[in-house]
This record gives sequence, structure tokens and C-alpha cells, in this order.
Amino acid sequence: MEKIYPSQTYMLFSQYLISTIVSFFNTPIVEYAGYSAWLAILIGSGASLVLTLILMRYSKRRPDEYLGQYGKEVVGKYVHYPLVLFVALACLFFAADIFRQLTEFIIEIYLPETPLWAGSVLLGIGIARLSHAGFQTIFRSAQGIFFVTIFMIVPIALLTRVSIVPASYSALITNLQGKEILPGSFLAFSLFSDVSLLVWFMPLFVDYKRTKKAIFWAIATAAFNSIVNMILVVLLLGPKLASDFAYPNLEMIRFIRTNTFLANLDPILIILWLFTLFIKIALYIRIGNLLFCQILNLKDSKPLNLMLAVTTVFISYWLFENVNDIDTYFKKAGMVHGLFTVSLPLLYPLVEMIRNLIGNKQKQPKPKQPGPLDSKPPGDGMVPSG
Repeated sequence: MEKIYPSQTYMLFSQYLISTIVSFFNTPIVEYAGYSAWLAILIGSGASLVLTLILMRYSKRRPDEYLGQYGKEVVGKYVHYPLVLFVALACLFFAADIFRQLTEFIIEIYLPETPLWAGSVLLGIGIARLSHAGFQTIFRSAQGIFFVTIFMIVPIALLTRVSIVPASYSALITNLQGKEILPGSFLAFSLFSDVSLLVWFMPLFVDYKRTKKAIFWAIATAAFNSIVNMILVVLLLGPKLASDFAYPNLEMIRFIRTNTFLANLDPILIILWLFTLFIKIALYIRIGNLLFCQILNLKDSKPLNLMLAVTTVFISYWLFENVNDIDTYFKKAGMVHGLFTVSLPLLYPLVEMIRNLIGNKQKQPKPKQPGPLDSKPPGDGMVPSG
């Protein structure tokens, strides 16, 4: 049986969360929240931590069983199986979304004359192989790149900070607006709440208490790095200009003035994005694979893996004509779709809590009603002697 250790959990999810926000979702968060983007990330990450810990606490009741298997005992099979099917399809859709953005980015920036289908096939082969290897290999892969990722994030933040005018930091406080914070917080919540998908494969995690701490520190690390990155982007480019760029982080690197070499860190940054996004897409496919196997009652998940990887590539190629379609989908329905998917497992503890409340009320003994035999005659009840 596969096992996932707390250190692997921390290293994967900290990169898992940072990669998507830094690579593709800086622009929509800045567009929604403006100077309040840092506070939106703080609120969204805190809400996602609460959601994840609630689901982890519920799954602790049956630590050796998968929610996809015993959930039918809680909500009934007619609710459980459609719900699991929806989450499985949503995982494939999210994987296709990120896969299409990644493919478009690489072809647009580095391989402009390469056909889209060729790039999709090459990247799809690598992702299919990684997801086929299983959860344990995916989490181990994150360990190999973790320290390199941190080593690159910190110097970039320190070097770009030099170009910021110190007086501009006050704009982060003076320009806070509630109407901007709320939509930005929902967006950040939908992105950070991906961590709660671990509830579907909780039996693989070793040591519940340490895993819970690892999740806390992973979300805290990702939130801190995302906030620092967002502050640098907003103060260097301004909310208006940052929201106009497709990849504001690549523009931010141009503000590094140390020397020519450090000002051309794009390829190294792209390598880190590529690897961490590979891991994220492979994990989505693997979760979808697990859920489909539980629905079909299959014991071997490997035969489905290749088919689901091909399906992911097909969805990314068929549903979206270009990146603009992805942006349109995300602004209109993507955020709600993501929040609905990660919130669905809350139905299980909610139903169980309602059942327990109803059961406790039914078990309470009813007060005994006095009958005719229980009534006592007046006086002390003694018969007088003759």
C-alpha cells in the first residue's frame, strides 16, 4: 500500500498552491482586488485551512477507509455516486484547464511555430507517466524540487524589492476597499481549497497529527510566498498594468538591476513552473482515477489511468480554443465551479450530524404519565383499626 509522509505532504502542497497562483492567477486576483490582493489571499487561505481541517477531522473517524467507498452509508448510494462522479469529472476538467494554459504558455513564449497538438501530445505523455506512477511517486517528486523552488523564490523577491519606492508601501493600507476584497477572497479561497481534495485519499497519509500540522504549514508557506509575490507585482507594475499582463511575474523580473544574468531568469523560472504544474495536473488525474475506480468497484486503477490522461488532453484541446476562452470561463463560472467541488464533501459530516441529532432525540425517554392505579387515596393511605 502506498504511504505519504508529513514531510512529503508539506513539500508538495506548498509548491502545489504557489505554482498556480504565481504562474496564471496573479492577473485575475489583481484585477478583482487591486491593492487589496494581499488581504484577499490572507482571507482565502485562512478559509481554505478551516475547510481542510474540518474534512480531515471527519475522515479521521474511519482512518483506514476511503470516503468514496463508505460515503454511500452516510448519504445513500443515490446521492453518493453522482456526487463522487461529479468530483471525478471536475478533477479531470481542472487538470485540462491548467494543462491548456501550460501548453499555450510554452508554445506562445518558446515554441511559436510548433502546432498545438504536438505540444499537447508531448506534455501529455509526461503527465500520463507521472500520474500512472501513483500518489507516492507524485509526492516524492515534489521533494526533489522543493528546495530549488524556495531557493529561487527568495532571491527574486529580495532583488525586485530594491526597485520599489518605499513610500508606495502605504498604498497597501490606504487603498483597501471592501467591495474589492470580497471577490478577491472568494477567488483565493477557490484556489487554496484544492488542498481539501486530500479527503478522498486520506488513508494513504501516515500520522494524522503530523499531517495536520504539515497541511497548516503548507498553506501558511504558500500564503506567505503568494502575498509577497502579489505585493511586489502590484507595487512594481500597479494594479491596472499588472491586470493587463498575461504573465506579470515575467515582467517583474525585468526590474532586477543587479546584472544581465539575473535579469534573464525566465528559463529557470519556467522550469520550476513546468515541474510543479506537472505535479498538480498529475495529482488531479490520479484523484479522478481513484474516484472512478471506486465508482466502478475496480481494484486495479492502472488500466484507467492512460484513458483518463488522454481524456484530459482531449478536453483541453476541444473545450477551449485559446487562453481567452479559459479566462472567460473562469470569470463567469470557474470560481463557483471550484468552490462547489471542494465544498461537496461537507455534505457527509452535515448529514451525519443531522442523523445523530435526530437519533438522540428519539432515544430520549418520554416522561411517564400517571395512571389510575398510581393515584393515592386521600390521607396517609392507612386503614383505621376496628
